[in-house]
Amino acid sequence: MIEKRKLIVKDEQGMPNYMTAFFWNGEKDPPQAPPMFVVRGEVMDAVLVSQFHNTNVNGIPCSLPFREPWTSISLDDAASACRKKGKGWHLLTNQEYAFLLKESRALGTEPHGNTDCGGDYDHPEEKGVTYDGRMTLSGLDPVTWSHDHTEGGVYGLKGNVWELVQGLRLACGAVQYIKDNDAAAAATDTSAASQEWVQAVTEDGRPVKLSADGAGVVITTGKVRDRWDWCNMEDVALADDLERVPQVLYDLEILPPDWEKRQDGIYVDSELEEVVPFRGSSFNNTSYGGVAAVSLGYPRSGVSVSIGFRSALYLKDRKLITE
Repeated sequence: MIEKRKLIVKDEQGMPNYMTAFFWNGEKDPPQAPPMFVVRGEVMDAVLVSQFHNTNVNGIPCSLPFREPWTSISLDDAASACRKKGKGWHLLTNQEYAFLLKESRALGTEPHGNTDCGGDYDHPEEKGVTYDGRMTLSGLDPVTWSHDHTEGGVYGLKGNVWELVQGLRLACGAVQYIKDNDAAAAATDTSAASQEWVQAVTEDGRPVKLSADGAGVVITTGKVRDRWDWCNMEDVALADDLERVPQVLYDLEILPPDWEKRQDGIYVDSELEEVVPFRGSSFNNTSYGGVAAVSLGYPRSGVSVSIGFRSALYLKDRKLITE
């Protein structure tokens, strides 16, 4: 019931954007639709995701080939820049990133990418085109670097630059999120003080937390340690108060179903009042990079040359772009 198509769409600034469009052809009842299509209680006809990490064109983020990613920008500034593109445009949400991972997994097409200064550490025969000896230009990657291994897929989910997404955070170690795909809407308050943040809970209602343990990352419902740490996903531990990973961590793609076999890194600061997610690893994350890698270790003001972003667009009526 989901149709997929590669499109070039102009934003309200008149800039073209190379997008992977996902059209929902199913029921319009929110519980029957994938969460990515549900925005503030309504089911959207389409969600379009930038094929490439966005580049800076006169202060407007654009998804274009043969360009350098826009980096060294904070979460709030990236979100604000995406809104300038027009109605429905937004910074990619964690819900949308999770959808891409789930589709890739279902297709058996986990994307490869730049985790070794222009090449894939896990597939050294695959290389992109670098412009600084580290990061690659968009649109010149091997097709296996797209999420579905087609030319119309979403590129850059593994490596090149860590990717800012909105709608997920840790608050002193507690996992919190914005429901459905509400983080995509301009009307949704995603600020640190927002009342729209939902506490992630176990199946029996206990709060789910990630604790930096000093020897890695621990999933718990109890007290967390006030510190920063990281580990490979295969080394994530469960506290004594849990028998299994809470389902919500799979739903949010903080952990993939096969986490016990994965080298992807997970980074946690359980001391700060708020940390926001960077996803997918970077150009120098060799043995701990991967599409599932997630950093929850820095505040929303954090910036780095190794952190970029992409915009997305939701549409209530698909006719706005298909006719």
